[in-house]
Amino acid sequence: MDHQTGGDGKRAVFVVAAALVCCPVGSFAQGIPSIPVTLTDKITSLDGVWIYDPTKGVRGSCDLADQNDRIIRMGVSPQGVNIESERITKLLPLDGSPVTVRDKTVASAALDAGWLAITIRVVAPNNRGATNVHRDVYVVSRDQLTIWRNFTIEWPDGSLSSTACSYRQALVYQRQRQP
Repeated sequence: MDHQTGGDGKRAVFVVAAALVCCPVGSFAQGIPSIPVTLTDKITSLDGVWIYDPTKGVRGSCDLADQNDRIIRMGVSPQGVNIESERITKLLPLDGSPVTVRDKTVASAALDAGWLAITIRVVAPNNRGATNVHRDVYVVSRDQLTIWRNFTIEWPDGSLSSTACSYRQALVYQRQRQP
């Protein structure tokens, strides 16, 4: 007899077995249901067309100007953020679910302090087993959008590099006004 609980230990095994019968393991594997994201001003302010302003922002040490989207179109709805640019054209749910963008490229969207954060993961070239990870956080102030971008490499063991070649930058966009 178990003197601490007053039971014989068999009761605990029975309870676990009963739980597995009542709640099959498959239901646990499906994950936690996604919680709807509240569309705050931080998210809805992204709606519109944004034009890159190369005279503003901070460029990283290995930034290539032609990697920056010239125009970004965004629409926000309860289904997620629909983004159209040179880098990505997809509807991304705001729950962090990965969406295939093209061969070897996956993107996901979530919130970071209430702002939109998009992570793009690309299988690195040369079969190194590494993944290039680009993370952009979109912050709007009036008619100006700043994208805080960083780039790291995820190694096959799951560890991350330090930010690759100081690849941190702030890109600035201006909202396109309708005539």
